[in-house]
Order: sequence, then C-alpha cells, then structure tokens
Amino acid sequence: MSAEAYLINKSEEIIAEIFGEIPLERNKEPLISKIMPLLLFRKIAEKNKAIEILHNNKCGEPTLSLARSVIENCWYLMFMIECNSDFRSIAYYYFDRKESAVSQLKQFDYFIKVLQKNIDKFEENIEHYQSKNKFFELMKNKNINRRDLARLNCSSLKDTEKANLFIQGYEDRIDEYHNDIISNNTEIERLRKSITEKRDQILEINNAKQKLKNELSRLSSQSTFKEVRSEIKALRKQNVKKITWYSLETGINSIYALAVSIGREDEYSIYGNLSQEVHTLNATNQLTVKDGEVVLNNIVKESEEARSIAFQYLSYAIVAVLEHYKKDKQLDEVKKTMRNFYI
Repeated sequence: MSAEAYLINKSEEIIAEIFGEIPLERNKEPLISKIMPLLLFRKIAEKNKAIEILHNNKCGEPTLSLARSVIENCWYLMFMIECNSDFRSIAYYYFDRKESAVSQLKQFDYFIKVLQKNIDKFEENIEHYQSKNKFFELMKNKNINRRDLARLNCSSLKDTEKANLFIQGYEDRIDEYHNDIISNNTEIERLRKSITEKRDQILEINNAKQKLKNELSRLSSQSTFKEVRSEIKALRKQNVKKITWYSLETGINSIYALAVSIGREDEYSIYGNLSQEVHTLNATNQLTVKDGEVVLNNIVKESEEARSIAFQYLSYAIVAVLEHYKKDKQLDEVKKTMRNFYI
C-alpha cells in the first residue's frame, strides 16, 4: 500500500470514529460547533480520493482544480480550529447554508420560468389543434351531407359506376378529415399529459423552495446564529462590501489574507498558480514544442503534481484534525506509520 492510499483509508476511519462521538442537538443532528471541522476534513479526504482515481485513469487537468480546493479547505480548517472554533464553525455553517439556499432559490425560479413558458407554449398548441379540429369537423360533416345527398340522387344517374366513384370521393375526404381529427386529438392528449407533468414539477419545486425559505428563516431567527448575525450587521455598518464567514471578528477579506493569518503566506503562490490554471483560458497550454515538433503535453505530469500537493495538505489536515479532537493515540500511529513509508 502506498503512503497516499494509507492516509486516505486512515482518514475515512478517523472520520467515522469522530463522527460517532459528536454530541447531538435536540433535533438529533450533530452539534454544529463540533461537526464542522470534521466535515471540512472530510472534504479534503474525499478530494484526495478523487485525485487518486483521476490520476490512475490518466486524467490530468481536472486534478488541478481539486488540488486547489484541497488547499483552500485545509486553510479553512486550520483557521476554524486556530481559536474560537465554536463561533467560526457556526459562522461557516451559517454562510454555507445561506449562500446555498439563495443560490438554489434563484435556480428554482429559473426552472419554474422555463417550465411555465413550456406550459404556455403547449396550451397555445392545444388551441391551435382544437381550432383545426373544428374546421376538420365542419368539413367532415359537409362531406357526409354531400355523400348522403349523392346517394339519394344515385338512382337517377344512368352511369352507376361513375356515381359510385363520385360517392367514394366523398367517403375518402370524410375518412381523411376523421383521421386528421384523431391525429390532432392524440397530439392534444400528449400535450395535456406534458402540461400535467410540468405542473407537477413546478409543485415539487415550490415545495423545495418552501423548505429553502424555511431554512433562511431559521438562519435569520434561531438563537444559535445570533452572534453571527450581529457581526454581519456590524460589518455592514462599516460599509464592508465583501463579507465572508472568516471576515467576522477578524476583518479578513481575502483568501490571501486568510493564508497570512494562519502563517501560510509562503504557500499562497502554489494556490495562486492553481487558481490561474482553473480560471484562465488555457486550452492551448496542452501543446508544447519538442525537437521542433508540436506535441501534446504529458497530462500525467499534471495529475502527479496535483496528487503531490493534495497529499501534502491532507497530511497537514489529518494532524490538525486529530489534535483538535484530542486523538493522541491515532496521531502517534499516523506519524509512526508515515515515517516508515520514507525510511
């Protein structure tokens, strides 16, 4: 087993053990102030696991964004448990839940708008088909009347064969209009079924929206978040434009400032380089010139770099989380095992 595999597997064991020891709220959910550091650590471990899978399947570039996320979450974890961890845990939870709810509400409003637009279009199509059916019904009845009249007059015609052909012409047009009506009714039924389905979807979305609104209401009223709300209000009075969970009580307004505050300023260049890879137009970076010939870059090299960075920060995080939750025995075991990998 590699050092990376060991640390990922050990992380999963540690997460399961600590989670089982987290005290519960009255609603049987884990205590926010105690669970958040563990959840951040879990994100770090899961992203390392994803990088391993991508690396083994020779997928390079996606691993870079994952490595960047590992660094960011590791800094969040270190900042959260550095001091006043209960408040910082609650602040993270508050911002995470609120931003998620607001974002989802916007998405749901957009989905409802699209669904309603489709419903309106389908209803217009139904009216169109119904209008056509009225015309087809009218023409069908006219041809029935003409056919019946032709039958009455058939006996007076000397050429019976010609008369039958004349009547058959009416019959054919009657069948044609009848089939058009059936076809349109089938389409109307399909559209009505689609409208019902989309209205059901809107109902489900509205139910989901109500849950999100209830969540926002809980965040804005529950006493657990009173201190967080007070801090946000104070920063707004100071005309602070960008307020994040780590801004509260600290005034920190950027990831760089966060890194500096936890003594990780020297590592910011790594994070910055990964951010550039994630956010810039860089598709052409996959090409390089070798011996006068344009060739594709080695994507495995990218995943190896991301894997190395992510593993390093998983090592930092596992030590930090074991110290925070006072798991001295497991910490000694991890340190001893990791030393053996490099002897």
